[in-house]
Amino acid sequence: MRVAVGQLIIIKRLLSVLQRAMIKDYIVPDVIDHAPINFAYVMYDNGLVDCGNELTPTDVKSCPSVTWMSRDTHYYTLCMTDPDAPSRKNPVYREWHHWLMVNIPGSSISLGETLSEYIGSAPPEGTGLHRYVFLVYEQPKKLAFDEERLCNTSAHNRAKFKIKKFADKYRLGNPIAGNYFMAKYDAFRFSARFYGLITEAMIKQGVVPDVIDCPPEERAEINYDNGVTVRDGNILTPTQVKRAPIVKWTTVCGCFYTVCMIDPDAPSRAKPELREWQHWLVVNIPSGKVRAVSPVTLTE
Repeated sequence: MRVAVGQLIIIKRLLSVLQRAMIKDYIVPDVIDHAPINFAYVMYDNGLVDCGNELTPTDVKSCPSVTWMSRDTHYYTLCMTDPDAPSRKNPVYREWHHWLMVNIPGSSISLGETLSEYIGSAPPEGTGLHRYVFLVYEQPKKLAFDEERLCNTSAHNRAKFKIKKFADKYRLGNPIAGNYFMAKYDAFRFSARFYGLITEAMIKQGVVPDVIDCPPEERAEINYDNGVTVRDGNILTPTQVKRAPIVKWTTVCGCFYTVCMIDPDAPSRAKPELREWQHWLVVNIPSGKVRAVSPVTLTE
């Protein structure tokens, strides 16, 4: 195919825009080591992804169409990932992957294999702009992937994903196409469970970083015998919590667990000289035994 000189200059300029943008916005090196040359063209019903432009969670709530320069006889992997979870300043969940498709023949995504179904962006309130990165890899052949299949109501194993490690595992090399947009909190939330209300509450109330560096992915269910439930920083009275609660959480067979209840605000939040004051510490809780009573109670 013959290309006019003017056309060639325009093509080179457009291809270099993506690489410069990904370096400018630190997608290199936060997500990948080398920016792809080619654009992935990502179109939502309410907007086009254009090299770091800002969209809203409302704009991107539905799965987009994605196309790239491909060969019909080759297979591809497509990923959408957020390196700024739960915030760019404190990305302890880096990366939280929103979409992962593999064994895509050409650019026919509908004929590919879904490892993780699409979930739109849902940045927690007050965490600023997040970068949402689309990357396309060319596979050496059709591959067998051993990752757990995730539906769009599951946040399990989406956090702390690394697309670089995934690419290394399956020898995908560097991405051959990409694009990205930015989004911050708006009134629309696909589902609070994806980053988790517990995560938002702990960040908002300063539990992160006053007590822990990284908030848990799942909420423990805590109920007192008078019917009172602990819920994301709700206010309770000493009378309501005078007896030990029942604590439940997701367990894994063969594992043992520790439960701790502490107060980082002793004697006051303004002057926490006794941080942390420990109220309860239970250890060696066997898996499947969700009532927080174990053979070894260090603090009652």
